[in-house]
Amino acid sequence: MDREQLLARRAGYVEELQDVEESLALLESGTFSMQGRNGDGPWEDRTGQMRDMARRSQKTYQDIIADIDERLKELD
Repeated sequence: MDREQLLARRAGYVEELQDVEESLALLESGTFSMQGRNGDGPWEDRTGQMRDMARRSQKTYQDIIADIDERLKELD
């Protein structure tokens, strides 16, 4: 993969990371919450699950961006 392709992919991942971080900030601040239920069962707070998923996504995007940065350094 050449430098321009890596930079384009990096930009896309940075954008995705920003979206995840915005969602995570809303979940952590209590501004946004998530509820769900199974069938006709009671509604349950699922904010913690969504927050955990957002944190895992954040880490994944950070790792991918770091990997791309390393590849870019190798091309210099």
